[in-house]
Amino acid sequence: MDEGTAASGGCQVIAGNLLGLILGEPDSFMSGMQPQKLNLTFVTETYPPEINGVANTLFNLVEGMWDKGHSIQLIRPSQGRDDRERRRARLEEVKVPGFTLPMYRQLRTGFASPARVRRELASFRPDACYVATEGPLGHAAV
Repeated sequence: MDEGTAASGGCQVIAGNLLGLILGEPDSFMSGMQPQKLNLTFVTETYPPEINGVANTLFNLVEGMWDKGHSIQLIRPSQGRDDRERRRARLEEVKVPGFTLPMYRQLRTGFASPARVRRELASFRPDACYVATEGPLGHAAV
């Protein structure tokens, strides 16, 4: 795909070292470019209050990008009673219905129609999307 709007709902395809640009450390390919404040979408089946490696890693990545001044959209399943709302500027949490897996009761996977995910992406207009997990919610985002 060339630069422009991706078919999945509004993400821009950006060539080069996107992470370096986000972190303010452009490589030689991008020399002279200034760090930009971006709209970043993260799609995941697992996020705190769940406790696992993916949830913890993604939490730290989201927090780090937010600390750098980027606007964040987080699309994830609701995790029940212990799931606290995180309200603050530049952070939009989109919680979709979740269901437990029969053999893994402590994990709730997301269930959202591709049309809903596309609407959420179109309203936020992300510059980049990161699909962290390959479950139903991640599949709906691509």
